[in-house]
Amino acid sequence: MYCNLHCGFCFLANREDENVHLADDWKKVLSQAKENGILSFSILGGEPTKYKDIDNLLKIIDSLKVVTTITTNGQEIKKSTIDIICQSDYITPVISLESIDDFKNFELMGTRSKRGIELIKLFHERKRKSD
Repeated sequence: MYCNLHCGFCFLANREDENVHLADDWKKVLSQAKENGILSFSILGGEPTKYKDIDNLLKIIDSLKVVTTITTNGQEIKKSTIDIICQSDYITPVISLESIDDFKNFELMGTRSKRGIELIKLFHERKRKSD
């Protein structure tokens, strides 16, 4: 996977994976995982929202009704992706934020904390309204 940030602590720092599969390729694997008793999925590593087929992947996961977390720095998340996550009863966003202090967050992640904090508030408000 690819990430738009260059966090020195990340296991994928400065690396781009060229073996990226389309959501339909994952559908069979995820369906088999559910059939075999897997209770949850985690989408992380790199920046999942940079994955070109993320919306379709999230729709597939939601249709399988498997509890899932997606870890994102949220810097470039699309509105459509936010909408899918907020409408799902099974997908929970995890926002990468190393510090609420802008300076510290910038040192660690190369970005200010403002966007992450805004996204946390947005997800919180949208999820509460849908409950």
